[in-house]
Amino acid sequence: MGKRVPKLRFPEFSGEWEEKKLGEVCALRKEKYDPRLSNNSYRCVELEDILGEAGGITNTKDSLRQNSIKTFFKAGDVLYGKLRPYLHKYAHPDFNGVCSTEIWCLFGTEVSNRYLYHLIQTSNFDKAANKSCGTKMPRADWEIVSDNTIYVPKLIEQQKIADFLSTVDNIITSEQRILDDLQLKKKGLMQKLFSRELRFKDKDGREFPEWEAKRLGEVCSLRKEKYDPKTSKSSFRCIELEDIISETGNIINTKNSLNQSSIKTIFKAGDVLYGKLRPYLHKYAHPDFDGVCSTEIWCLYGTDITNSYLYFLIQMPDFDKVANKSCGTKMPRAEWDVVSNKIVYIPILEEQKKIAEYLGSQDSVIEEQRKIVDGWKLRKKGLLQQMFV
Repeated sequence: MGKRVPKLRFPEFSGEWEEKKLGEVCALRKEKYDPRLSNNSYRCVELEDILGEAGGITNTKDSLRQNSIKTFFKAGDVLYGKLRPYLHKYAHPDFNGVCSTEIWCLFGTEVSNRYLYHLIQTSNFDKAANKSCGTKMPRADWEIVSDNTIYVPKLIEQQKIADFLSTVDNIITSEQRILDDLQLKKKGLMQKLFSRELRFKDKDGREFPEWEAKRLGEVCSLRKEKYDPKTSKSSFRCIELEDIISETGNIINTKNSLNQSSIKTIFKAGDVLYGKLRPYLHKYAHPDFDGVCSTEIWCLYGTDITNSYLYFLIQMPDFDKVANKSCGTKMPRAEWDVVSNKIVYIPILEEQKKIAEYLGSQDSVIEEQRKIVDGWKLRKKGLLQQMFV
């Protein structure tokens, strides 16, 4: 099979794809919008409004309320976040608008926009985009990306590929919507349970006692034992902040502690981990193994409550509010002195267990649905790899 032919192809097509530079088949929109000089209002897309890896726009703002120059885009254009391109922020809006100048507005000149939208998701494009300028705030370089060699089929095959991959995207969107609904349901249940609007009864059908008001620091503590990889010969699974997925409690990776260079905190199986650095990221976990973690992660354990109950308690909005009364601006950190003084209401042990078991069952359903979504995303990546040259 020639290198200009994709591994997976619709049977009605044959012949090699044409070699081109990316800049020969698409271009950047350059028309700018200044909210200080314009009376026209547009939907404005910022980088934070685009979901990484998903292609979704979660929010738009009123352009007249912005204070910086924006770039115009048209319905059907392809948006790609050039700032920190490893975040894989892309979108395909169906409306005219403006966006941050940290977002490229691409449109096809010799390829359809729908085909271009899938092309920029390929590993070939990603590799070129990440040959970027800067270290702390890397940006994709259009001179490099536009000079990247690609292979392009005729328009009719482009349309067929785009139609097929759009069908896969629709399935992912549908499954993601189910996942979002399950997560929203869990949040609603947590609010009712922790506000005591919804109460369990004991095994005899009787009401549990009223909850007791305590300071958080009275019912849980921080682990303080440290681990130094330079002096220790013991190997542990090590968790860094980037190993925890925000809002999910999922640990996606662990490292060998002996390969680390900085001091870590030792945690035990069943402890509750909470990312104190940039607490607005909502990074928490409930590992079932002993290990060590970054000192930017709190290792909490219950002294007067179960760890399982504590795990759900730290996911509540009122805990989040206190945790975000933090020190620092660019790199804010939650303060234990502030958080430990928060007043919390605690049920007796039996009711704690019932609450934790019930919410744990909700998490299990959510996790199964997340596996379905991730499975489809993995299939999409495989298709991109095989359907493009």
